[in-house]
Amino acid sequence: MFFLRGQVIQKTAPIEVYRYWSEENPPKEVEVIYAKYWKSPHFALEYIMYIELKTTKEWRKEFIKQNLLIPKNKDEELSDKPNWFKPTNKLQLYVLNDSLKSNSKYYIDTINNHIFIYEEQL
Repeated sequence: MFFLRGQVIQKTAPIEVYRYWSEENPPKEVEVIYAKYWKSPHFALEYIMYIELKTTKEWRKEFIKQNLLIPKNKDEELSDKPNWFKPTNKLQLYVLNDSLKSNSKYYIDTINNHIFIYEEQL
């Protein structure tokens, strides 16, 4: 029995990070503003990603629906976040419906259609 090990992947180019995250190019309804991605060298998919998007209202609503996001009132400060990742308390916080299994957070600005996403799969 043997284990395959890859290499650490670290990316900060916004479009490239979006591709790593979604496995596709951003659609015309999405502008990728900032991003940071880290993937472990383990054989299992382990990653941490921060990304800021500007989207359309329709895309945002569909994103919430497809990912089964639910609103959450309380939030804990993220450590080691990039300097540009500054969601304010005016944004609506969403989490995955299985938030006991995930620390991922989705901060959504319903007025300006900005989304700050922190995803973690470890």
